[in-house]
Amino acid sequence: MIKPAATDNPGRAVRSALLACGMALIAAGCTVVDTVWAPPLVLPCPDHKVIADLNSVTKFQDGPGRDIVDVDFEGLVLGVDLACNTDMDVEDTAGTMDVEVRLQLGAQRGPANRTRQAVMPYFISVTDRDRKVLYREDFEAVVDFEGNRTKLRFRSKPIVLELPIREGLSEKSYLIFTGLMLTKEQLKLNRTRRGGLLR
Repeated sequence: MIKPAATDNPGRAVRSALLACGMALIAAGCTVVDTVWAPPLVLPCPDHKVIADLNSVTKFQDGPGRDIVDVDFEGLVLGVDLACNTDMDVEDTAGTMDVEVRLQLGAQRGPANRTRQAVMPYFISVTDRDRKVLYREDFEAVVDFEGNRTKLRFRSKPIVLELPIREGLSEKSYLIFTGLMLTKEQLKLNRTRRGGLLR
């Protein structure tokens, strides 16, 4: 990676470079390569969806109790933030797109929570437009209920995905899915509360 040279006066360095080029133009001509000044190719981020059946979790303490007093914590996916950066060859429009994914999460401490902590496993998956899975990985978001706080909103750590871009394969070729990782019991509870539709 080429890094800019260190200088105590960046403005002076720029003026010196322009002056040198001007002198060269007078003396022998100064060749300017158009591609140096070409703007970067900016592409929009791929579409993303949160799976509705997997966007919330209610975790109970160990044991048979399933009343409100048995709730350890409740969690919710509030949204997803994507930040995309392309590294492309302008001439043949081939390269890669780095997609930084962060989940917006909410957590509420339940009456049975003794650790003042919640651990929310989640996944990020990339598919093609036919929903064929190209990538999937599991992660954990850990939240601490400090002091007297019982409700928190926070963001997960950034996860960067590298997607290839080339002829016939653009940002529109991908879908990014996210959701919480649930047990069969937790999933059944969610499905009794609402239908399992993507949003």
